[in-house]
Amino acid sequence: MMFKSLTRSGLLALVCGVFSAQAADAVTDNCLGAYAKQHYSAAAIACRMEAESGSAESAFTLAVLNAKGLGIPVDHGESVRWLTLAAEAGHDEAAYNLAMAYTQGDGITADIAQAVAWFTRSASAGNAKAQRDLATLYARGFGVEKDPMQAFLLYKASAEQGVVVSQLQTGLMLLRGEGVEKDSEEASRWLEKAAKAGDGIAQYTLGLLLSDSQPGASANWYRKASAQGNGYAMHNLSLFYLHGRGVKQNYSTALNWAEKSIAAGVSESKGLQQQILQQMGDKQPAAHQYVVVRDHAWLDGKPNEDYLIQISRQPTEKAAYGYLKKHRVTGPVGIYRETLPNQTSYIVTYGDYRDITSAKAAISRLPESVQKFKPWVRSYENLKQAKADSPAAQSAEPASIAAESRKEEQVVAKSQTKEIAVQTGRSYGLKSAAWLLEKPTKGIAVQLMAMPSNRLREIQRYLKRHGLEKDTVYYETQRDAGPYMVVLLAREFTTTSAARASVRKLPSAVQRSKPWVRPFGALQSKYRSVTQNLAQ
Repeated sequence: MMFKSLTRSGLLALVCGVFSAQAADAVTDNCLGAYAKQHYSAAAIACRMEAESGSAESAFTLAVLNAKGLGIPVDHGESVRWLTLAAEAGHDEAAYNLAMAYTQGDGITADIAQAVAWFTRSASAGNAKAQRDLATLYARGFGVEKDPMQAFLLYKASAEQGVVVSQLQTGLMLLRGEGVEKDSEEASRWLEKAAKAGDGIAQYTLGLLLSDSQPGASANWYRKASAQGNGYAMHNLSLFYLHGRGVKQNYSTALNWAEKSIAAGVSESKGLQQQILQQMGDKQPAAHQYVVVRDHAWLDGKPNEDYLIQISRQPTEKAAYGYLKKHRVTGPVGIYRETLPNQTSYIVTYGDYRDITSAKAAISRLPESVQKFKPWVRSYENLKQAKADSPAAQSAEPASIAAESRKEEQVVAKSQTKEIAVQTGRSYGLKSAAWLLEKPTKGIAVQLMAMPSNRLREIQRYLKRHGLEKDTVYYETQRDAGPYMVVLLAREFTTTSAARASVRKLPSAVQRSKPWVRPFGALQSKYRSVTQNLAQ
């Protein structure tokens, strides 16, 4: 179970100085004060005392601490217990999270009827997220009788509070006359709000609506939707450039958008591509200059067990083309645009292989100038995982039923590492995934660092320099940037206080790097197998 934050009212109370002057010196004894200062162990004690005295805000905060394992071990069942107390006391954010717990079966048996009841209670209190998700249930007839009118009213209430996906749905329902009288003008107003907030579907829909009356504005919305990977927006933008509609006619640009649309999975764009090439005649571009840029739709259609070779990652499309030209790479070359909330990059790929042996053998056919940068053999599953690990998995809030976009932390890719052998029969050194996954989830670990696996020798030198070589263990996990080594103290702790006491005994230079005390359950939930290494 995951939570976004304390409620606005709770933080407002803290900021406004609810505490008396006499309690100023003991601010960390107050639940919200300790939480705000990240004194989580103190917060857990204070929050429990205040929650047991009837504070709904403290009960909700204690639920957060239990769910995240902040100052106390992760305990989803206990989190639900405190959520229930807070929700029953009228805490709308607790009611929303309790509804999500019943929806997902997180810390409690899944029960859609209970989920609907708590969504309704939270929505009635004005919680915009609950209004959004309850609207989705009514729109789909899931857990409740399908009711388009009720869905519209809830979406609109949520939209008025600034929830982007609700603004989109409000606009679409007005446009279709679904649950409400059809009103194109009002629909456009809500769609524009969502589009300006970055919603790709709203941008594409506005492009369609303005296509005849305002082709220039239509082209701008198509361009914005295309930047988010909408293949149909790319197709329509290609048509605009082909016919000079709302933009200056440009066959090369039209061809570029058509090929991007094909890569995004729009089969209709293949005919458009041929039409543009016919118009260009003998002015058709050299093939290598127009390697198709592929998007997530292309990746989703690839088998997980197949492989490609990643030969470079570039920050822009232009840089990716420049790389191919500079190194004179020919053959089965592709460019995959990896679009994540905080970063878009262009992965230059080579080949498509059924097994890892064939992929590794193909590296020798690449130019030497490319080989020296150690091309990385990646499975399609590995590429997909980078996308899957983004918003919902990394968000501090539960994934909503409406699947609203979330942001994630993204790191820059590093090079591939060599195979690493697990050291068996030792209480220290490199451990297998089985070692990690067999640990009690409530056990406490001390994480010293996490570094790319190709810096293993540097890690070992660091540990030896500080006399920690035989007091530490490390295991390999997959991150979006590639294989990483996570280094822990070899000792397992039963309490957070004992773990923190051990941190205070570490060399001062190591303490300055701020070792992280965390449950093994948190480490296990983040573990991903490394496909190109055999450390199991």
